[in-house]
Amino acid sequence: KKFIVITIFLFLFLFNLIETIQFQDEYYNYCQARLPIFYGIPSTLQGQQMKLKQVSVFTRHGDRSPVNVLPNDTATWICTATDTMSLQSGKQNTWLKKGISIPKNNIYAPAFWSGNCSRGQLTGLGANQHYNMGQRLRSIYYEQLGFLPKNFDGSQIFIRSTDVWRTMQSAQAHLLGLYPPETRTDGINPTIHVRPSDVETMVENGDACPMYAIVLDQKKKTNEWIDRQNALQPLRDELNSICHTTYDSSFSDGFLSWFDVLNARNCHNIALPCNETTCVSEKQRESVTIEGSWEFNFITSGPDLSKLTIGVFVEEFLDEIWKVVQGQSTAKWTFYSGHDSTLLYILNAFNISLGTWPPYASQIILETWQIPDSDANQMQSYYLRFAFNSDLLLFPFCDSATLCRFDIIYQYAQDNLFIKDYEQECTISMSQFENLKKYYSTQFLEKLTNQNPIRF
Repeated sequence: KKFIVITIFLFLFLFNLIETIQFQDEYYNYCQARLPIFYGIPSTLQGQQMKLKQVSVFTRHGDRSPVNVLPNDTATWICTATDTMSLQSGKQNTWLKKGISIPKNNIYAPAFWSGNCSRGQLTGLGANQHYNMGQRLRSIYYEQLGFLPKNFDGSQIFIRSTDVWRTMQSAQAHLLGLYPPETRTDGINPTIHVRPSDVETMVENGDACPMYAIVLDQKKKTNEWIDRQNALQPLRDELNSICHTTYDSSFSDGFLSWFDVLNARNCHNIALPCNETTCVSEKQRESVTIEGSWEFNFITSGPDLSKLTIGVFVEEFLDEIWKVVQGQSTAKWTFYSGHDSTLLYILNAFNISLGTWPPYASQIILETWQIPDSDANQMQSYYLRFAFNSDLLLFPFCDSATLCRFDIIYQYAQDNLFIKDYEQECTISMSQFENLKKYYSTQFLEKLTNQNPIRF
């Protein structure tokens, strides 16, 4: 594991940047997830209130600039508010400012947008979304429930992020709302736990488990995928013609990249892209949103994909919860800053179908409740409750209840999600090698040709 101690005080940018959010409808808004609410204290059939023992929060980062760039992109993206952080060195803080510049006289300038954002960088709006979420969670779990300590306590609060700038900064902004500066002891800085990508488990890891690429390739060879792609080829042709992306591989396979560039603009009221004579229409953007959402849910669902993408992480966080209720760990509050795929993989792993693309700053809240006066050493004494963006979720394998006994959930995960034999379930044989060429570079694959089975 790699541990990074990062402290950031984001006082100004949370309040000096006002950006408009476009609402799609009253229920679903890709640009802004709904904030958590107080779901009430569950009771037993005898009317006894249960006791909250542990809370795990899984989030998607906040609003960001697009990950994909269109040719001759005319958009302007501003990320001034999220370019500062500090690193602790002993008792001193060294302030760093990440200055991104895109000079107009650079001969490569037409290949990128204007402004000062890099690809996929958290915006001020995105930081503010997580700050607001942190404030809301503090109001629920400290002020209403008295579960969280008043002041930050690193022994009770565990924070983990993927090793990506926008997820780490989202975690920092989130913590500022959950534990503002006056609740932190001088000299005590929160630790954000980050893992190298080689051993990351919060997102798919084709390097560590190459069988994932094989299963994904098989899904994209099904009639369901192929027929849908063929039916929507006219829409893809229209977009390629307008945006000059016909030969850009980023936009040739499905609508995920189109979803990214068009909806990121929509969230900031930036005009949709145009060529010399016409522009992408709002109707086309809406079609891309529907299709992109379907594709994203399709390629993140299925028992094999769930096991190979998020199974290891599910085992990790369930085991961590069990350690807490057993008194082997004091981390009663765990916060995981991840991505849209992190949340979709978790939901699909438990057979909970979302159907839409998780909005910016989406959150899954997993609460663990104990039956009063029950045996603390038995999993049957604990119930888990899932919530996603203010909605309590039903467990399909648990009589569609919002509360499900820990032992039932753990047994389900053990049977369907845990990887029990790495060599058998994750590695691939040389006969499967050719199928990976579309996912990995030739240089990288050349290193593997003398290995059987392939492990990377």
